[in-house]
Amino acid sequence: MQNQNSLFFKCFKARYFPRCQFLDAAVSPNCSYVWRSIVAAIPILRSGSCWRVGNGESIKVFVDKWIPNYPSNRLLHPVHEGEEDWRVSDLIDLDLHGWRRDAIMATFNREDAEVICKIPLSHRRVADVVVWLHNKEGAYTVKSRYHVARKVLREWAESSTGAGQQLWKKLWKIRVPNKMKRAPETVIHAIWECPAAQDVWAAGMEIFVVQAWTVWNQRNSMVHGRQMKHPCWLNKRAADYMEEYRIAQEQLVVLNTISSGHHWQPPPQNMYKLNFDAAVFMEQQCSGVGAIIRNAQGEVMAGMSAKGSYVRDSEEAQALACRQAVVFTFYHGSWIFRACS
Repeated sequence: MQNQNSLFFKCFKARYFPRCQFLDAAVSPNCSYVWRSIVAAIPILRSGSCWRVGNGESIKVFVDKWIPNYPSNRLLHPVHEGEEDWRVSDLIDLDLHGWRRDAIMATFNREDAEVICKIPLSHRRVADVVVWLHNKEGAYTVKSRYHVARKVLREWAESSTGAGQQLWKKLWKIRVPNKMKRAPETVIHAIWECPAAQDVWAAGMEIFVVQAWTVWNQRNSMVHGRQMKHPCWLNKRAADYMEEYRIAQEQLVVLNTISSGHHWQPPPQNMYKLNFDAAVFMEQQCSGVGAIIRNAQGEVMAGMSAKGSYVRDSEEAQALACRQAVVFTFYHGSWIFRACS
């Protein structure tokens, strides 16, 4: 999804989803096992991802998730008929690099319109990208996917129709003692959410993951002709890994504590340092941005301050301040600089 120029992506797109986006793809007749496995994960990816607006050409206004920090990340209110095929690019003034505010306010519900107009747009014609909502960097991680998968699986397990109902019908038909088929609580609750189960996982999940990794490593070694290690050695190796990791983390905390000073450090000779910051003014419903460029002697080369649009939190304000500061540097010549918030 992120590297669409890779050979892997190009091959799979040409074969399995040539006329749609990856998140809209489905299983096709005679497709490979790899593709079936990938498609099986799409509902989780779709649930945890959202479009980041670039030029808006890939995003369907009334279908896709593209509004950050908004319930369901979609429009909440219906609009007039005949506009279902709109793309987000139809709402952007490409010459001014901003939203067509008058058209948006006239077309959409006021609540939706105001949220749309607050979405920051790039000053360059960059492509739209899909970002992961459950990570501050917008990057997919296995840990965050686990929490999304739990939510999706719980909703599926608690449903009484569709695929969930078919599964329970098949479950009751299998030939095992009835006591094994009784389920006074949902499977998800029994395995993950029950306090007793959570105590077990909290105590043993880490060592279980490390042991699973050592077993897999052992399997790979045997495939490549090495001898099998005794199970006791594998258990000891897993415990050693855990201890090494714990010590490394403690040392990392100490190093971070030592190097956490807030004194301004000058850049190397022949370089300039850009410092910027942002503030959110709740009462005035606006934000503020400040930036300063200094040389190796600490002399001020340029500075700026500006009033910005209202943002929801400090992280969004810092991101907008970073963009404004970088634009500011390019307007004042070709600098070789280091940026620090």
